[in-house]
Amino acid sequence: MTDPAQGMRIAFNGLFWGRSTTGSGQYTMRLVERLVRRCPDDRFLLALHTAQGKPDADEAEMPQANLQQVVMGTPLDWMGDNWSKLWFEQVSFPRFCRRNRVDVAHVPYWASPLWPGVPTVVTIHDLIPLMFSLYRGNLMVRAYSALVSRSAQRADRIVTDSETSRQDIIKLLKVAPEKIEVVYLAADERYHPIDDPDVLDAVRNKYHLPERYVFYLGGFDARKNVSFLLQAYAQLAQAWPEAPDLVVAGRLPQESTEFFPSPQQWIEHLDLAQRVRLIGWVDEEDKPALYASAGVFVFPSDYEGFGLPVLESISCGMPAVVTDAGSLPEIVGDGGICVSVGDLNGLARAMERILRDAALHESLRLKGLAHAAQFTWERTAQQMSSVYAMAYAQRKR
Repeated sequence: MTDPAQGMRIAFNGLFWGRSTTGSGQYTMRLVERLVRRCPDDRFLLALHTAQGKPDADEAEMPQANLQQVVMGTPLDWMGDNWSKLWFEQVSFPRFCRRNRVDVAHVPYWASPLWPGVPTVVTIHDLIPLMFSLYRGNLMVRAYSALVSRSAQRADRIVTDSETSRQDIIKLLKVAPEKIEVVYLAADERYHPIDDPDVLDAVRNKYHLPERYVFYLGGFDARKNVSFLLQAYAQLAQAWPEAPDLVVAGRLPQESTEFFPSPQQWIEHLDLAQRVRLIGWVDEEDKPALYASAGVFVFPSDYEGFGLPVLESISCGMPAVVTDAGSLPEIVGDGGICVSVGDLNGLARAMERILRDAALHESLRLKGLAHAAQFTWERTAQQMSSVYAMAYAQRKR
């Protein structure tokens, strides 16, 4: 172990490194990128799994002087992803940390080892599998959830993305409140207001979009409540035939299931084929302009541990309509309107108010930009450095 004042050795479970389409991947990459820049005296070790390959360091655009990437396999790789993932989390990574005499290990998703052997920090973004029966999966998934719940209780420090998730962890995992730190995420720096008409026109033309629209970007699993959005929009369009079209972005489910209900079926049922545009997966670099071109962003989720698309939207100066579920009121702040979960009329009215009332739109835009400015990766990295020091000091006592 080293003196934190002289620099620390911090290891990351990098299982999601390079997977920029996942929340855990984006979180790991942005956090490590900022840490290696602001903490030049610390040494960061990134443990990667063989199946990932070794990502190009340029992907995260970070200096390499204090970052070492190590690729390792497991004896269970031949058994498939689930078993090799479990071995990597519970055996390979903690063994790597002990052999390299790291000061702190950080698992940036809910899967810390039961016996880490070094001070350990785990990030728990949310407890959705414990809160919604639909997300509990089969027996193996439930057993895995029980394992990582127990391992989280044994971690030295738990980090989570919102005060809402902190309260969930206290209640469901029975963890002492003083052991949990809220460290908010941030939107990438590319998310800012865009007023260049050429940029906006280029993106609208690329996706064949009108000049103004109601916008949703996100997943299609049941708790995202896209079907509820479609019902609310149908009500809006009936009351206001000139309302802007609804644009829905995100990778569409290949088939309709209870877990992934098909938006196409609801569109047909509500006779919205001429009013709703499903544009599918969109390129990361196009998202800021897509937010900025909208008339309002809508995110009617039943629950979020953070809700990054909401922060991205208000960072681009686009007011949001969200539900009062989970952390969404924390994230939107005064940059939008919150409606009660299940309030169909309220959701339709909120969309219409922002679309019709230019003064309200501008007020929410300015308040949203001010609120979004509080969320930065620099602040996140600074707070995480303090958490590492606390975890280290806790073991030294």
